[in-house]
Amino acid sequence: MVILKNDKLTVSIEEFRAEIKSVKTGDGTEYMWQGGGEYWEGTAPNLFPIVGRLCDGYYTIDGVKYELGMHGLSYGGNFKVIEATQDRAVFELTDSEESLKSYPFKFSFKVRYTLTDSLITVDYIVENRDDKTMYYSLGAHPGFNVPLAKGGNFAQYYFEFEEEAKPIGYELTADGLITGKKEPFSLICDTILPLTGQEIFVPTVFLEDMSTKVTLKSNKTRRSVTMTYEGFKYLALWHDDNSPFICIEPWTGTPELIGNSRELKDKNGITALDKGKTDEYTYTIEIK
Repeated sequence: MVILKNDKLTVSIEEFRAEIKSVKTGDGTEYMWQGGGEYWEGTAPNLFPIVGRLCDGYYTIDGVKYELGMHGLSYGGNFKVIEATQDRAVFELTDSEESLKSYPFKFSFKVRYTLTDSLITVDYIVENRDDKTMYYSLGAHPGFNVPLAKGGNFAQYYFEFEEEAKPIGYELTADGLITGKKEPFSLICDTILPLTGQEIFVPTVFLEDMSTKVTLKSNKTRRSVTMTYEGFKYLALWHDDNSPFICIEPWTGTPELIGNSRELKDKNGITALDKGKTDEYTYTIEIK
């Protein structure tokens, strides 16, 4: 376990999946969902080179079939620590003989965590090391405890977006595929989204055209989590039925669109990266 620590926060990161496992404040309050039990076993995995599921678990490149599990290679782990200090850690996932069987590109996917006061900055760095154009999507999947402190309950929490927005919601199937149907998604006063009362989490809300800053909060406590995610086109909000956590997931791409071409380059929300080029994305988590 890699530990980042200052007088405000202690952040524990599991090496194999470069996954945040714990974020504790100075008084010992745990903000991250701890996984396991009857609910989701993850805490904050990183997603690359796809997000969500593929129809029937495969895609094609020039007609050649490749099988790839939900959320791609990084969800399964195999990261290496390449830097670790008290306030910064960098993890890297690279291609291997095994990865080339399911994703035929030579690549580097780095995840860099920086701790500054009560702010965790997460950078994704994608490098195409191949001699051809590489296609990918990526995203974050952090889950936070709800409630954030003793007392209170899930129903008392809500999301408050920094800017007014009239987002577009995507209809999803029960197994998380996109049907192709999209429609306006209603927020209270264009900024507020309660966690309960609208039957919205079934189990995922998937939006585009959102504000790029959102706070998870309650009127019953001063504790909150604020995430910023400029550069990510989509936002997924996921809550396993009756579970005491919520995931805030900025994504650059989408799950599979039913009926779409199986070619990776035609996948909805895919990014093309030329040979020798690098893309970078950043999101932040602010703890209060």
